[in-house]
Order: sequence, then C-alpha cells, then structure tokens
Amino acid sequence: MNTLGRLSLANRSVLITGGCSGMGAATARLAAARGAKVMIASPNPDKLATVADEINAASGTCKWVVCDIRFEDLVQAMVKATVDAFGGLDAAYNNAGIAHGPILTHEVPQELWDRVMAINVTGTYYCCREQVKVFLAQKRGDRHQWVDGRHRWGGAHDSLCCEQARPGRNDEVVGRGVR
Repeated sequence: MNTLGRLSLANRSVLITGGCSGMGAATARLAAARGAKVMIASPNPDKLATVADEINAASGTCKWVVCDIRFEDLVQAMVKATVDAFGGLDAAYNNAGIAHGPILTHEVPQELWDRVMAINVTGTYYCCREQVKVFLAQKRGDRHQWVDGRHRWGGAHDSLCCEQARPGRNDEVVGRGVR
C-alpha cells in the first residue's frame, strides 16, 4: 500500500537520488506538494536544475546536488549537503538506478554488468548506510524516518529497515510502499 499520496510531509526533509527524471522527479514533485523540503541528486546538473526550478516555481522547496552514487565520498557529500541545507534528514528515496537495456543476459558485456551493479547495488548500499548514520545520530524518536532502496539487494533492504525500526514497530517499515 502506497501511503505517500495522503501523507503530510510538512517541514520534513527528503533526499531523492535519481531525482532528475522519471519516478525520482515525480516523487520529488509529490513530496514537495505535501510540504517536504526536497533535495534531489543525480550526476546530471542541467536536469536537476530544471526539476528543482519547476518545484520551486510551484511554491515547493527543492535544492539539488550533483552525485554519482557509485562513489562513496560523493554519497557522503550528498547526505551532508542535505543535512546542511535542511537541518536534518527525515526520509530518503534511493531511486537512482540503471538497466542494461535490450541485451540478452548472455550478451551483457562485463563492463556494463559492473556499472549496473556499482549503481544499483553498491551505490544504493552507500546511500542507505550514510542515511541511517544520520537517522541514528539525530535521535528523533518522535518522528518516522524512512529509507527506501528502489533497487533492492536481496533481503538486505528489508533487513536494514527492520533493524532501524523503533522497537516493536517493524510493521512501520515492512511491506509498505514508503519506508
């Protein structure tokens, strides 16, 4: 069940990777319309600026940061930029990812496979790890904090959500469209 459509995000900060197009841009627009302060990230500054300008023109709050999530230091800088801009981090949608395109599996070149894994798996891990560090340091027991990884890595994503849930409240993070 997707609860973002009716959820108030007033004064909450949301970080969205892959925020310059598709699902990421749509989520950024919706989160801003629900009152969130949104940080979008991608390696593409021109598209990021366009999406942020559209959101800000519609009375939303959106900033952007260039980040290629394959690189741990850039992910750390992205999360820090969000915290610095908005005074904390309340939610993250790790939407960045690529597909290998219309290529048969046995024809995927190793270089492409490595790039897909570096973004979809390792990059998403870097994001989740850095975001959870912020959540734990903030110690905001009265507020929900979500991490969602679009490109899930086996059961590790739900495990991360469960281990970071408030004790006895795992139902808040498992089996929902928003974590």
